[in-house]
Amino acid sequence: LIIEQVGLRGAEYLFYKFFKDNQYSEIIVLVGKGNNGADGLAIARQLKRYNLNIRAFFFGNQDHGTEDMRKQLDLASNYGVKISHTQDVKLFETYITQMQNKYFVIDALFGTGVRLPLPNVLFEMIDLVNHYADVVISIDIPSGLTGDTGTVEGNAIIATETLSIGLPKIG
Repeated sequence: LIIEQVGLRGAEYLFYKFFKDNQYSEIIVLVGKGNNGADGLAIARQLKRYNLNIRAFFFGNQDHGTEDMRKQLDLASNYGVKISHTQDVKLFETYITQMQNKYFVIDALFGTGVRLPLPNVLFEMIDLVNHYADVVISIDIPSGLTGDTGTVEGNAIIATETLSIGLPKIG
């Protein structure tokens, strides 16, 4: 129920704040294997109600993901969210460097359970997002940042806004 509420309320907030009056050819959702990824997929699915083009990049092996994330992955796919599975940053790099559009990115890679330092593939992907994205919305906490202390070991998403879930993250 929490994930569904995040999806509904997150999509509603994003639509009225960012998408009602702005055009993005495609909204990019970066998805990790945990419940933060599930939150991002729920938001992506709910954004489809507004006839927006959504593409999710799932990083990792979905078999190692949480049950909620796998359920949201199936639901999002069934609702028309385009999903690209990758364990390599090259697919994402090719996509983001060849398209000459304004980029709106939803960061749902890691939540408060992140273990630093990040693997090299995610370090590189975060560099691409920070360089190319016009707007970045992080779900719960920017990926690469610790919630308690704000520590960054290597790299972190530079978020335009963060939609905190439950409680504010002091870090």
